[in-house]
Amino acid sequence: MISVSPAIKEDYPAVGKLIKDFFTCNKFTDLEIEPDIDFSIKLAEQLADKHIELVLKVDNEIVGGLAGTVIPFWFNPEIKMFQEVYFYVKKGYRKYSHLLLDELTVICKAIGVNRIIMAHPNDGNLDRVEESYRSRGFKKLETHFIRRV
Repeated sequence: MISVSPAIKEDYPAVGKLIKDFFTCNKFTDLEIEPDIDFSIKLAEQLADKHIELVLKVDNEIVGGLAGTVIPFWFNPEIKMFQEVYFYVKKGYRKYSHLLLDELTVICKAIGVNRIIMAHPNDGNLDRVEESYRSRGFKKLETHFIRRV
């Protein structure tokens, strides 16, 4: 059975493992960013009214997640945005990742969010990722750069 649902407190240990996997399999290892899962959980609870977190379950195992924050657009009060914080699905289950985006879209429409911003680390699959996003109505906006200070 495959399902997508809002994350609940009981999901956080499995979500924490997903996030650690996400950080080790992507380019974040080059940036020496170590996730603090306890901090992430506390922050999600503090931002509960501005935070959306979904989990993808296959046979009751959490195999993916998508989370972010709902924020106003700095330059136009009529635009309310969902800014993705993480979007990760374990290998072998990525064919279901669109279910997370589909559910996010439903939730965003229901709460008045009219823009969704997604980011993707450069892991060598950008052409495939861009095509996937474009097929769902996304437009490429920019490329991010990061450095340690």
